[in-house]
Amino acid sequence: MSMIPEGTYSAVVIEDDVQWGYTQKGNEQIAVGVRITRGPHEGRQLAWRGYFTEKTEERTLQSLRYMGWQGNNVTELGPLTNEFSIVVKHEEYDGKTFARIAWINSAGGGRIKLQQPMDAKQLRQFAATMKAKAAAIDEVDGAPPVETSDEPPPAEDGDPGADDDDAPF
Repeated sequence: MSMIPEGTYSAVVIEDDVQWGYTQKGNEQIAVGVRITRGPHEGRQLAWRGYFTEKTEERTLQSLRYMGWQGNNVTELGPLTNEFSIVVKHEEYDGKTFARIAWINSAGGGRIKLQQPMDAKQLRQFAATMKAKAAAIDEVDGAPPVETSDEPPPAEDGDPGADDDDAPF
């Protein structure tokens, strides 16, 4: 079987595949078996190792949270049922190259994340503002006009929609 290529994959924990131990330097560590859930490598399995040193323990605990751990007792992880993202990197050891999990991120993690994303209402307002400007650019460039609906996109569930009084224009 070929080595899993470097990249980001969706994954879940393999039920009851968690082990605790020590590193060669005597530091506490955890090993968790994970299975890729989508794409051409769906079903392939890897082990993630988390370490509990001063520099790594916060990230290790955060990774366990992404997997679904709740509470504060690491010896009671409970069912780790969340889907999360793994970042696979290739590493060389003793002259052999192997795939290892370098990072555990939240589902969809490892992608671009803006500090101040727009909510659905802000995005609709922005789209309305840009609509006329985009049409003006097409006229200048000689592109044929694009027919679009003047109706705003439907409000998302839980979003009451934009009030005309709140529109910035």
